[in-house]
Amino acid sequence: GTTIKNIKYFCLLSNKNLRLKVHLVAFSSLLIFMLIELKERLTRC
Repeated sequence: GTTIKNIKYFCLLSNKNLRLKVHLVAFSSLLIFMLIELKERLTRC
């Protein structure tokens, strides 16, 4: 029973890590997009 619990825990942990990575990637791309947008606006002036 312990091995199954460990596997379930490991899967849960990897899922959390995956979600965190996805969030980080999405956030960083959004940040880069915002920075580019800001740069465009500044150079236009």
